[in-house]
Amino acid sequence: TDPLAQLLVVEASRAAFTQQIVVNMSTPLGLGELWSVHWRWRNADPRVALRLDIPARLFAPTIVRFERSWETYRFSDAIPTERRRTSEASIGGWARKDLELRTGARFERWSASGDFVALRTGAAVHRADDRLSVMAEAEHAIPVSGNASYGRISSLAAWTLPADRWRNTWSMRVGGDWNTASTPRGLWPLAGGGLMRAIPLRAHPLIIENLLPAARTGHTMLHGGVAGDRPVATLGQLALGVGVFVDGAHIPSPGDGSGTSRSYLDGGAGLRANVVGLPWSAVRVDVARGLVTDRRWGVTAAFLQTLPVRLTRPR
Repeated sequence: TDPLAQLLVVEASRAAFTQQIVVNMSTPLGLGELWSVHWRWRNADPRVALRLDIPARLFAPTIVRFERSWETYRFSDAIPTERRRTSEASIGGWARKDLELRTGARFERWSASGDFVALRTGAAVHRADDRLSVMAEAEHAIPVSGNASYGRISSLAAWTLPADRWRNTWSMRVGGDWNTASTPRGLWPLAGGGLMRAIPLRAHPLIIENLLPAARTGHTMLHGGVAGDRPVATLGQLALGVGVFVDGAHIPSPGDGSGTSRSYLDGGAGLRANVVGLPWSAVRVDVARGLVTDRRWGVTAAFLQTLPVRLTRPR
């Protein structure tokens, strides 16, 4: 099969699942740099971003990143729409082979909250051949136009056990997010959707009636999950697998203003398929059922996240 045709099919499928597309251009200036354009066209949270990654050596191999983005957040429960424009510069690299570091600053302009200069830093430790990752990120935003400052902290531990004698693989994750009361709502953690999300909750859709569900956002959130996967067959160039999972999230004070804490626990099973020799092409379709708070069903389809887990850009 033509590799270019495979790539086009994979990227078209990815765009259909995520309602977003990323276009990359490598080293047009011959400096090893990467130029990227990101476009997400979902009505609930559209985003356009331009990014430049430049390799450098500052005591260790690093990537210097510059990004400009435009984003909109539309929530349920008659919460006003928020828009954000940002300009960001960051530096990320490896202090040693198992220690990842990232730090940066951005200027952001919110339609409702005003202007801020946000400073952030993060670190992650990767062990056991990248089967174990523990990471933490912190951010402090200084107001420019007289608003209150805000702060954010997020943490995540994710690990995968080696396959057992029956070829079963078990993975687990647990994390927590905390935001001060003045943090713009667009940056609050949001639980829902499939494996492409930072906090998956697969019986609960990320978008409801073209809006972000305020009931599954909050200043503080604890979350985690367990999953088991097993390869079952190979049909020509297609490898198939099955899996079971449980996703959970606890929100002490949901963003819908109800004042009542909520806990979610979703359980279900899924089917994985990928082209042999192309692990980045793996797609997973999951069917899940809400076990507490509500009993809704959900179906999610997404490209699998692959190890190792890396430091991610905050919303």
